[in-house]
Amino acid sequence: MLRCVSYRRDAVEALVERCRADADARQAARRPRPRLRPTSLDAGLLRYGVPAQLSVTITNSGPVAGLFHFVPPPDCSVYGEEEMPAVPAWVRASPDEGWVPAGERGGVWGRTSVEEGKNHATG
Repeated sequence: MLRCVSYRRDAVEALVERCRADADARQAARRPRPRLRPTSLDAGLLRYGVPAQLSVTITNSGPVAGLFHFVPPPDCSVYGEEEMPAVPAWVRASPDEGWVPAGERGGVWGRTSVEEGKNHATG
């Protein structure tokens, strides 16, 4: 004997969509939530051979630890190069990667200095 079962397609699709949204919300709730302060750095006028110190604070308000590291610009061809380092040669960052525990903050310190090339001030 053949039996025919019917269902409301719109109700099933709505249920599947609610399940997807719930899964997305649960996954998003378990991610780190980083905040970087300040969001840009300005070393001011750099003098030849005189280093400048810079620092940023990373705050993680998420429920899990977050990993940080420096990445190169996404489109290096803008700068006429195929690959660029994550941090320019004239900047030293410490640490260059690490973890920020859930609900805590960490610091990244930088040092920049112009020391190579010709010093036009002294000839």
